[in-house]
Amino acid sequence: MQLLSVPSEKLGEVWPMIAPDVQRVRRHSVEDWDEIDLAHAIMTGRAWLYVGFDPDYAGFVVLRPQPRHDGVNVHIWAAASRIGRRIEDVERIARDAGAVSMTFSSPRRGWVRRPMGFEPVQTTWRKAL
Repeated sequence: MQLLSVPSEKLGEVWPMIAPDVQRVRRHSVEDWDEIDLAHAIMTGRAWLYVGFDPDYAGFVVLRPQPRHDGVNVHIWAAASRIGRRIEDVERIARDAGAVSMTFSSPRRGWVRRPMGFEPVQTTWRKAL
């Protein structure tokens, strides 16, 4: 699979292709965001969109740089399809951007069995009111 960077001005061209996956990921996300938040962050450069092809569309990943006291963390904001199997490509993108760490959030407990080098750093509890 090849991950290609999508410049913000090309978002409208790829959005119809990734929109069903974005909506599916959103429904399962533990983070508080919607499609408008994601698109706005990409368009303003606060997040980076990469689309995978193998050779046809195979998924997407949205990365969000987060400044920290010790450098930049790249947070995997949203990802769909077989991108998880290409984590080393995502790590390379983060390293090339000068990141010192990468994070992601997931409600799935199965990541404990397949951590891909990640380690849990926090558990967040939420109660709807």
